[in-house]
Amino acid sequence: MNRAVLYALVLVAWLSTSSASVLVLLSGSSALVCAFWRLLIATLLITVFSLIVEGPRGLLQRDLKSIPLSALSGAFLAAHFVAWMESLFYIPVSLSTTIVVLYPVVAMLYEAVLGLSRPRLPELLGILTAFCGTLIAAQPYLAGRTLHGSLLALCGALAGAAYFTIGRFLRRRGVSLAGYATVCYGSSSVFVLAYSVATGQSILPAETSSWVYLVLLAVVPMLGGHTVINYLVRYLKSYVATAVGFGEAPGSTILASLLLSQEVKPNVVAGMAVALAGALYAVRGSRG
Repeated sequence: MNRAVLYALVLVAWLSTSSASVLVLLSGSSALVCAFWRLLIATLLITVFSLIVEGPRGLLQRDLKSIPLSALSGAFLAAHFVAWMESLFYIPVSLSTTIVVLYPVVAMLYEAVLGLSRPRLPELLGILTAFCGTLIAAQPYLAGRTLHGSLLALCGALAGAAYFTIGRFLRRRGVSLAGYATVCYGSSSVFVLAYSVATGQSILPAETSSWVYLVLLAVVPMLGGHTVINYLVRYLKSYVATAVGFGEAPGSTILASLLLSQEVKPNVVAGMAVALAGALYAVRGSRG
């Protein structure tokens, strides 16, 4: 891939994902509502785009063997969104994103266990540093409701890493971006819907004004963020491609401070800086 194009895509993904936390809170809707409509609208947009570009035959010629794994990836994506978005209602955006964007380093561990790649020493040192930074940021919040929020964000990181790792496995084996995204996002929306039915929660937004933010969630962080990263994982290790997530914490924190007037505590800033430094060191030490 051309280096200029690579950097441009990374920039688009970073700017797009950084908007997600603020859009969730501005929507005035629950995590479940945001997750469902973000996924469903993105699926519909990709399907329409595929029909225009490939025609109906293109949709019918998908690799059927990839569907079960794509759906499994969708299950992890649903868990990632529901857990992480719910954490935003318990802890500040700065802390939630600092924890959830551990998914690149978790993905590194997943790839090592599955034999997809073998981490090098700089990558392992970077993982340890990033984890220490997360502990610095989370330490004052490890009690009561804030502990619950921190654990939700951590669950979001674990599920997100599994989603991206499976995505890399499928994309490296030639599954098209549109084919993978359609099945993964679509099945993920079904999983979220099933969860809402099982828990008796509504998937409809409480206010009409929420629809603007739900559409923006689908277009900006979903298509501009996740879909771009799912394009990149064909050419890069999953934890290298998703390293853009480490820029999400400072980006989201700045937006939350400006638009939501959320206070950013010094320990979170310090932990965020350490986590970011460790992650960048891990990625820099990777051959890609």
